[in-house]
Amino acid sequence: MFTDLIYRLRAVFRREPVETEMDDELRFHLEQLVEHKVKAGMTRKESERRARMEFGGVDQVREDCREARGVRLIEIVAQDIRFGWRMLRKSPGFTVVAVLTLALGIGANTSVFSVTNAVLLEALPYRNESRLVMIWERNARSGNDHNVVSPANFLYWQESNAVFEQLSAFWDQEVTSTGRGEPQQIPAQVVTANLFSLLGVSPILGRDFSRDEGQEGRDHVVLISYGLWQREFGGDPEVRGKTLRLDGESYVILGVMPRDVSLFAPKGSFTGKIAELWLPFAWKERHRKPSGRYLTAVGRLKEGVSLVQAQTQMNSLVDDLVKKYPDFETGWGVNLVPAHADMVSHIRGTLLMLVAAVGFVLLIACANLANLMLGRAVTRERETAMRTALGAGRGRIIWQHLTESMMLALLGGLLGLLSAKWITLGLLALAPKDLHVKAGHLDWRLLLFVIAACLVTGIVFGVAPAFVAARTDPAGALRDGGRGGTGKRRARLRNAFAVAEIALSLIMLSAAGLLMKSFVRLSAVDPGFDARNMLTLRISLPGSKYAKDEEYIEFFNRLLERVRAVPGVRAATIGNSLPMSGMTPGTDFEIVGKPKPPRGEDRVTDVAKAGSDYFQTMGIRMLRGRSFNEREEAVASHVVVISEALARRYFPEEDPLGQKIVIDLGEKHEQSEIIGISADVKRDSLDSTSHPMSYWPHAELPFSSMMLAIRTDGDPLDKVGTIRGIVHEMDSELPLANVMTMDDVVGETVARQRFAALLLGVFACMALLLAGIGIYGVVSYAVGQRKQEFGIRLALGAKRRDVLLLVAQHGARLAVFGVTLGLLGTLALTGVLRGFLFGVGPHDASTLIQVAAFLGAVIFLACYLPALRATRVDPLIALRQD
Repeated sequence: MFTDLIYRLRAVFRREPVETEMDDELRFHLEQLVEHKVKAGMTRKESERRARMEFGGVDQVREDCREARGVRLIEIVAQDIRFGWRMLRKSPGFTVVAVLTLALGIGANTSVFSVTNAVLLEALPYRNESRLVMIWERNARSGNDHNVVSPANFLYWQESNAVFEQLSAFWDQEVTSTGRGEPQQIPAQVVTANLFSLLGVSPILGRDFSRDEGQEGRDHVVLISYGLWQREFGGDPEVRGKTLRLDGESYVILGVMPRDVSLFAPKGSFTGKIAELWLPFAWKERHRKPSGRYLTAVGRLKEGVSLVQAQTQMNSLVDDLVKKYPDFETGWGVNLVPAHADMVSHIRGTLLMLVAAVGFVLLIACANLANLMLGRAVTRERETAMRTALGAGRGRIIWQHLTESMMLALLGGLLGLLSAKWITLGLLALAPKDLHVKAGHLDWRLLLFVIAACLVTGIVFGVAPAFVAARTDPAGALRDGGRGGTGKRRARLRNAFAVAEIALSLIMLSAAGLLMKSFVRLSAVDPGFDARNMLTLRISLPGSKYAKDEEYIEFFNRLLERVRAVPGVRAATIGNSLPMSGMTPGTDFEIVGKPKPPRGEDRVTDVAKAGSDYFQTMGIRMLRGRSFNEREEAVASHVVVISEALARRYFPEEDPLGQKIVIDLGEKHEQSEIIGISADVKRDSLDSTSHPMSYWPHAELPFSSMMLAIRTDGDPLDKVGTIRGIVHEMDSELPLANVMTMDDVVGETVARQRFAALLLGVFACMALLLAGIGIYGVVSYAVGQRKQEFGIRLALGAKRRDVLLLVAQHGARLAVFGVTLGLLGTLALTGVLRGFLFGVGPHDASTLIQVAAFLGAVIFLACYLPALRATRVDPLIALRQD
């Protein structure tokens, strides 16, 4: 067997020496047979004649040996590849068009799959990531099943559960870094000391947090990200032990974490940013009291414990908490979600939609190439007929054509793989920042995808033309100059491919049209405030320098006074959370003089802290009453402004003005009088519903981190330098963070919809272009085939308009069939877009009619050009042609 294997390998790679050896061996055996017969008494001439008769033809024996050794199949493949390469070189125009078309389709698919693979398919860089689970609280009343967690609940779960090896928690914030050039705010996570041991991640330099570094007084240590280490410390290997000044206090650097280590949970992020440093969470006794929810929790399941088992036990722990703290826990539950699925849930739908879109583009490209292959087969009909007449079977003809299509697919795939990098860069440049998409690297999945795409593509566009070519009638083709019996079959097949292109294009265009219309309607939504000419930024006062409420109030009042005096500034105000600028805190409240609602049905409100002219600066209408005055901004006067949504829900048949409410926020529980009712504002995004909102003067609920909103006469960004100078004069260690115009803030809330609509629109245009080219090719081919017919018609007196209409009818029939199938496909498939649409249904009639009309216009143009050429046929020249 080993000798036979060596022979086979030599026969593949060193064919000529093996052929020589085989010929020598055959001659030797023939001579041996002749000598044997001579010794038996025959003459040499008779012996040679008898020996050849018994031995058989040398050529036939040689072929039998090749097939016995398994060399014949390899020779056939190699011969077909060489022949296919020659044919592709003989038609450079066809080859270039085909390869570029495939490169476009395969490149787009490879690019989108690269991102999808990196985001959805690659495992998280943590130990046994399949056992990692995100733990959220579920609010039955609001339907929110991804609510952040109360520290008290987390501690109880950590101590009482029997299904997790470890539980850990974290929350996002931004810290001010000073002492290393210009002050800056850095996204950070405050984490329980066991987070990285739970994840199974170790620093690449230095050490992890120890258990006692999660205690108050020993928590001034920090781990930094690889990117921060490179950017701020130049990759210094001696960075361990150095200090960072954060929020005015010194922190010792313990170590450097690997790349891509941050556990980013979009639904629980307060900043929407990837952390660049980590601080230990110092537990205090007050954290054991049920108050507030702001932690994101993660756990590692024990070996052998399923998610269902874990959910069941955690539900029982929640029941215990409800019995123990009914006022705080009633109406709340727990929700366990696999960590990987949870972390990509915000982008999964968008990526899968793009995967489907580029898949449609590739299908249209395949249909287009199949039409090209069918047209090219006409010029090779004589060749196919000759090969069939010489003994080639149908399988041999099919194999040869499939070999050529596979060669085209591989060339297109190679070029597509090279172009995928640039397509990916463009895709990432268009992607919104909050999606946190990333490009994948060339791994086995991506390589397997490209190979599979090439193989499947080559078969899809090559198999039908190959089977049609194999059914060529040799006699008819050789006699009629290529107009054999397969002409009608080719025409029907080309028409079918053209109809498929039209249908697929209509589905793509309809989806893009629906998303674009949705985006336009979403962008036209009134946010409830005026975003024009407004600059927003955040200033955070470090607790080490500003420890008292009075210091917060005094600083921001002085800042507003100076900012309002800047030329070109029309108004300025502060707020802890401006509309669409991040999460807004919320709490329950009581209405003085009214009974407390049943447990689990508490009155709730979002809470905003605002300056005196907040409503005027933001352009929020006051419906009734008044806003805050300057005294109420400086001194706690126990007043509050409520939103229309709050008044409508909790004061349905009475006047809220003059009534008093008490909120459960912090240690103060003062009665505050309702002095005004404001119009509702979109707090989260343009497609969100307006929640009940209460606005409190800054003096009522002082906060160290506030946003500044400045309305200007001209470009708001022109004032950034002036504002930075004012802040640095007041405190040189304070950075300006999140500097943006309000127009950009609003724009970011619709960035995902814009991204989806734009990319789907681009892919739909690609599909439309390919479909237009395909229709043009089909009609042009039909015109060429009927050239003599048109010549005869014109010679017999037909008008050119009649010929034009005759060709147009052919295109119209294709359009009607294609549009009908496309509309049916659209009605069946666009329902999956329901979650991406705003203000428009997935079967919006006006959009579908407009898209069908637009596609019809493109088809008309694609048909008109060859039809015009048909009217210019010279009857004499047409009749002379074969």
